[in-house]
Amino acid sequence: MIALGDRIAEIRLFWPRSKGMVPGNLLSRVPKGGALVAPLFTSWGSAVLVIPHGCCRLGPENVVNLPGFAVSDLHRLLDEWRKAYPSRSERAAATDAWNWRGWKDTIDAMGEKLWESLMGDVHESLVQLSLDREQDKAPPPVVIMPQAGIGLLPLHAAWRKDRATGKKFFFQDDFTVSYAFGGRALGVSQRRSCDRRARACTFRAVADPATENAPTLRFPGNEATEIARFFGPGASRILCGRDATAANVRDAIRDGTYVHFACHAEYNWNDPMRSRLLLAGKDSLCLAEIIRDAGGLSQAPLVSLSACETGLTDIDWAPDEYIGMPAGFLQAGASAVISSLWPVNDRSTALLMTHFYWCHLKCGMEPAQALWKAQAWLRTTRARCIREAVEDNVRAPVACSVDGERSLLELDRGDETAGEGATPYSHSYHWAGWTLTGC
Repeated sequence: MIALGDRIAEIRLFWPRSKGMVPGNLLSRVPKGGALVAPLFTSWGSAVLVIPHGCCRLGPENVVNLPGFAVSDLHRLLDEWRKAYPSRSERAAATDAWNWRGWKDTIDAMGEKLWESLMGDVHESLVQLSLDREQDKAPPPVVIMPQAGIGLLPLHAAWRKDRATGKKFFFQDDFTVSYAFGGRALGVSQRRSCDRRARACTFRAVADPATENAPTLRFPGNEATEIARFFGPGASRILCGRDATAANVRDAIRDGTYVHFACHAEYNWNDPMRSRLLLAGKDSLCLAEIIRDAGGLSQAPLVSLSACETGLTDIDWAPDEYIGMPAGFLQAGASAVISSLWPVNDRSTALLMTHFYWCHLKCGMEPAQALWKAQAWLRTTRARCIREAVEDNVRAPVACSVDGERSLLELDRGDETAGEGATPYSHSYHWAGWTLTGC
């Protein structure tokens, strides 16, 4: 068996700047009542640091050894994922772009493989450290620090089948999962979050800008309007259509504590710095501009990127220097970023986002817990109950039709779960692509 120190030493040969992975720097970053999970992948096999809150010194009980899972095995999973990932041309050619059976099957299969190869052992370790979920209580927080590209995969949605019921049991059924790029980045997010809690809430949103040569989104207008209701009078500014120019957006978000983008986005696999949020006309906000404007979001505890592919990262850089939208907005001053790992459905996204803001702002949940709650709600709620929720916004508000627009309650045609008693958004495709990075 290879010692943990040897594994860390090998990682530093490839990524000499990975200071955020040094165990001593991690102990103070562990969330209260929760744990920090840091996988370390090498050619010899792999290990996962599992550090509970209050841990003062790492021991054998804090290391999950995975001798049969090496970097080559991780690369095989990533290659499988990338080959199945729908290209822009495939998405454009699809008549109903959000009912691709092949992509949904890939998401489902990957969740099972992640449990078998990695997350099942991590779950067992957390339970042995007495971090399993107590009945009728919110799951304990777990921060995952993904390395070597595994952050492209939905680790929180790893699953196994329950032997008694035959139903899927997901990793996040027991834990409230968030992500961090490294110990230093997590520490900065934690400090920012504490500093900004007393500030007055303002909402700045970009909703369905009139983007040239891009399809019109049906529901972002509903989404932004409904979310704005959770803020005080005069606290919201929503840029729609032709008003959502790059200049207007930069001006609006500077004084926003909550910044929300409900628009099209593109991840550039060949040049991640050119990944962008699509705005009015030919305007866009690219990653290079976001990073260049470091400090421009110094008021914001949260940026929500309610768009496709906003959580993807360049996996060829050092583990604590990921290049992607979440890292860019964190560098620009945000405390936390909600983003997506794949092309998303604008209807289910609007439902999830609106419920998230309700849980966070009206119920007082921390962002990671509010996202967990919204994902659980979207995944398990029946079509009939969703309709009832729209009629009773106090109980569980969700976006509804505005000014004659199509209602969010029109479920996906051809979805295998259609019907009043069904759970139309139970598939991992609809909820597992959303992650929270930071604190």
